[in-house]
Amino acid sequence: MLEGSVRKTEDKLRITTQLIDALTGHHLWAEKYDRDLKDIFAIQDEISFKVVTALQVKLTDGEQALTYAGGTKNFEAYVRYLKGVDYVKRINKEGNLLARKMAEETIALDPNYPRGYRLLAMTHWLDVRLGLSKDPKQSLTESVRLYQKALAMDPSDGSARVLLGYVFTIMRQYEKGWLRQSRVSRSVPMHRWPTFIMGTS
Repeated sequence: MLEGSVRKTEDKLRITTQLIDALTGHHLWAEKYDRDLKDIFAIQDEISFKVVTALQVKLTDGEQALTYAGGTKNFEAYVRYLKGVDYVKRINKEGNLLARKMAEETIALDPNYPRGYRLLAMTHWLDVRLGLSKDPKQSLTESVRLYQKALAMDPSDGSARVLLGYVFTIMRQYEKGWLRQSRVSRSVPMHRWPTFIMGTS
């Protein structure tokens, strides 16, 4: 059972949330947020996001939780990765800049988390697709480097492999691109391809 409260003092808000086992009454998780009232809409988004994410982590045991997070034990790194995924799906300049910021923060929090590099790689080739890159060749080269780094950490990451192939295709290195995509395409159901191509699976 999820409970919460809101207290207002002048231009400040204090919001508390707690997760309680409905059968035993034991507290499983709690968090407190202090924010400015002027940021009310951002607060709603942030808290909703953190609560849902925390519930997913708290209610999933051991290795299952680690698998869901894609290889990190750092909760804050996972939160920033998920925020970055949400931003990158906007496919626009602002979203891409925010996604890159989240990817960089993810990597800073956990340099061994492969999904951070995968997300960062995507922002570089999206710079090219969105016409934002001052040096498209360099952006694509950096994207390749980051995807390769992610794959070196997690060779089973099919999304990174497919997207690396996609970047090679943009670079007109068709044989490399086709080879990487074909290895994965046979094992991915059609209904998963939208999230797979976005690198958010």
